[in-house]
Amino acid sequence: MPAVKLTRLRNQDNGDNQSVKIQVKVKPSLRSEEISREGDNFMVNVRERSQEGKATQAAIKLLAAHFGIPQGQVSILSAFKSKDKVVEIVEGWFFGQIHID
Repeated sequence: MPAVKLTRLRNQDNGDNQSVKIQVKVKPSLRSEEISREGDNFMVNVRERSQEGKATQAAIKLLAAHFGIPQGQVSILSAFKSKDKVVEIVEGWFFGQIHID
């Protein structure tokens, strides 16, 4: 698979923390949960329906498990009610352990 383009940015709180943004497409109401890559985008298949943010929450949980990080370090930056999302992974003790290639 080709390497994903990563964008490092300054955390808006204090400027010291780093984060990574990734493009994610959430596919709700599927039989299995999995993460795959399509070019620079992550495809996240979840069982939950896209009602009341359930699919988005399931996607956050699955991404955190995929990268081996706490759920609190994964957040949606844009497209809360759309399938195409920009997700931010905030720097923490795990940051050096994330390998996206």
